[in-house]
Amino acid sequence: MKVNQFHNCACAISDSDLDAIEANLGRKLPKSFRNHYLKYNGGNPTNQLVPCNSQYDSIEVTGFYPMKFNTAAYFDINSLIFEHYEWLRSKNVIPDFLLPFAHDPGGNFFCINIKNGSIVFYAPDAFSKDVDIHQNQCNAQRLLADSFENFMELLEYNDEFDSDEWPE
Repeated sequence: MKVNQFHNCACAISDSDLDAIEANLGRKLPKSFRNHYLKYNGGNPTNQLVPCNSQYDSIEVTGFYPMKFNTAAYFDINSLIFEHYEWLRSKNVIPDFLLPFAHDPGGNFFCINIKNGSIVFYAPDAFSKDVDIHQNQCNAQRLLADSFENFMELLEYNDEFDSDEWPE
């Protein structure tokens, strides 16, 4: 199993914090997802690259949204997971079964499907005015992994962004 460390995490959360999120969602979160958030409440992963395949380019995971206790690492008021989910739902950007938990540099999302636990990349910038919202929501999704564990195993270190090589 790959080790993926996170930095810039928000303060630790408890099982009761996660229980409250689940109550608001009306669904249980996968155990591996819960365990991850009990260890790292948001933050920036060391292994941050979803590798390319024959159909798609690589994608960088810039940061995970915290469940609670927003930090300066996040740029807007909607950066807590559930608040971000509610805001996106109010704008009809995402379907109700996708919970965004991370983002790429372009503002697209990594979501957990709270019905089946799969992980999708969600790119609302692919929306088209020529199709209805349901079709846009379908077109914006790209399956990355069948579970959170498999998604975390998929992430690779991106030496292109090695902080030791950044200029002072």
